[in-house]
Formats: sequence, C-alpha cells, structure tokens
Amino acid sequence: MQITFINRMMGIKIGGGESFDINLARALKKRGHKIRFVIGTNSSKKSFLEDEFEVIYIKTPYLRNIHYKIKPDNFFGKLISAGASMIDGTLFENKAFEYLKKENKKSDIYQMCGLSELGERLEKEGMRSSIFWPGPPSFRRVKSIRACSLHFTHGDSINRLKEMVYNVYDVPPGLDFSIFYPPKEKKDNKKVRFIFAGRLVPVKNIPFLIQGFNEAYKKNQNIELVIAGEGPIERELKKMVASDIKFLGFLNERELAREYRKADVFCITSSYESFSIVTLEAMASSLCVIVSNSGYLPKLAENAGIVVNQDDVSSLKEAILKLAKDKKLRESFAKAGYEKVRNFYSWDKSAQKVEELYEKVLK
Repeated sequence: MQITFINRMMGIKIGGGESFDINLARALKKRGHKIRFVIGTNSSKKSFLEDEFEVIYIKTPYLRNIHYKIKPDNFFGKLISAGASMIDGTLFENKAFEYLKKENKKSDIYQMCGLSELGERLEKEGMRSSIFWPGPPSFRRVKSIRACSLHFTHGDSINRLKEMVYNVYDVPPGLDFSIFYPPKEKKDNKKVRFIFAGRLVPVKNIPFLIQGFNEAYKKNQNIELVIAGEGPIERELKKMVASDIKFLGFLNERELAREYRKADVFCITSSYESFSIVTLEAMASSLCVIVSNSGYLPKLAENAGIVVNQDDVSSLKEAILKLAKDKKLRESFAKAGYEKVRNFYSWDKSAQKVEELYEKVLK
C-alpha cells in the first residue's frame, strides 16, 4: 500500500501529533507499506525524516507563532490570534493540494494530522483521506470532517469526534521500548529530580508547575526540577524561577530518554491534554508521575502517580513534597506505570489496526 503522510508542522516544530505520525509511519513501513511525507517548512533546512522516507516540502510562512505571542485577552487579540492560525493552515493546505492534485502517481491513502479541509478537497478528486486527530477538533469543521473517509484518535478526543461522525476509531499510540526503558540500576541522585518534557506553550500551564515547585522548595531544598523543551514562553518562565530549576532546551528522543532515566518523578500540569505521549515515555522509563486533573491525564496516570487539582498550588506543593520524601511510594507508582505501558501500548499493534482500517476504506 502507498501511504502519504501530510503534516503541516513536521518541518517546523515537533509535538505530540508529529511524534505519533513518525512512529506510526515507521511501524507501517516495517509491515511492508511504502511511506512518504508531505511536510510544511519555512526554511531550506532538510528534515531528519529523509534518512528513512521520501520527503516533499511545502514551503509557506509560519504564522502560528503569532497565535502564541499575542494574548487573546480581548476581542482584537482573539481575532488576530485565531486569524493567524487559520491563515497559516490555509496557505499550507492550498499549496499541498495543488501539488498533490497535479501528481501522476496517486497514493492509496492520504494520512493527515488534523487537516480535514485538505481531506475534503482530496476526496472530491477521488483521493481517500484519513485524519488523525491529536486533539479534539472544533465543531466549525464538521462539514469537512464528514467528507473524509476515516478518522482515528485516542484519549479524550474520541467522545468529541463521535458527536460529529460515525467513522471514527480509537487507535492508541505505542512506544519504542528500545529508546524508552528503565535504567539498569537506579542511582540515588543527590537531590530528588523532577522532570517536565514538552513544548513551552501556554496550554502546558508550566507557570503552575514552577509555582508549585518554588513553594515545595521552601520546605525541602533536596529537590530539583529540569524542564526539557522549547517554545515562545521560555523567557517569561525563566523569570519565575526561585528555586533549583534548570532549562534543558530541545532534546531529541534519545537525549530525552536519558534524562528520564536520570529523574525520579515526571510532572505534567497542562490546562488540557487529550492524551500525553510524554507521560507514557516517562512511565516506560520507570518514573512515577504527577499530573493535573485535566483531559485524559487522570485516566492515563491511574495507579502510576498523584493527580492534583488544576491551578491548586498547595495541592501540587504537597504532591511534590510527598513523593520527594517517600522513595518506596515512588517505586510502587513507577512499577505500576511501567507494567501498564508495557502491556497496553505497542506501535506494531497500532499500525496493524490502522492497516485494517485502510483496507476497509479502500474496499
């Protein structure tokens, strides 16, 4: 089967949707399918994907940063922020559509990350579209969503999509256990190390994490926090630091896996998460977790750590102090989380399910 993955952000910033696409593509390739990528870019820099796949670049201006830089706290802010994000997507989709329409050799399936408007246009040309949703879509997209042949997602997005279409399926992500695994021997750090990994953007609610850690540090100086990732709010986050907090910047998969193995507790306090692959990575690395009670995080972290109330600094502070003090509790949570990930999350199983869905659509 010839499968074309189309991802706007792949050549610009790697997030959860991009990580899902990369790993699903690798697993499908192992199953004998021919894979290529059509990705967005705003530079002449080549993608690391070229080491594994054919890559087609669609160059358009990157306007989504405006969405993060302008705070939507008034009408004009909301208008500019939403408009920039919409124009950014439209420019890419128009250019990608023109390229794909003119191709002589068509793919069997066009697998897209959230691009239902492009999917609708391809369907009109007789090209089968499948949409992976890294988060719940807006109801304003319902017309284009219903025009596409197939939808799949996981976590908290399932229920939203089922309100719009019938052809939606639950496909969980997997993990590369050759990269994310526990340390052979857990070394006792001089300090109990907490770690966050992800893009430094408002929805991750990292100010809440820093506030809670600062408060915990006043009670226990034997703790440290490392923050792995980059993003538009990094400068303002650094201004909030009043304790032992280090910023590691962007890390590739293997670098991040090494940092997980050095840590004791993973923290994610997002305002919303439809799912969280980084939480799975941390659990696979035998870390217990602290998560906020938003989206799918409580379900994901069940029996593997502590759930704290959103924006409740006192609740977060107490969770940090409790896990910092109790090594046996950390180990108990870590063991339960590790077993859960190993038993239920496999890229090969995910690829097999997607392959079956493709065949159903093509018939």
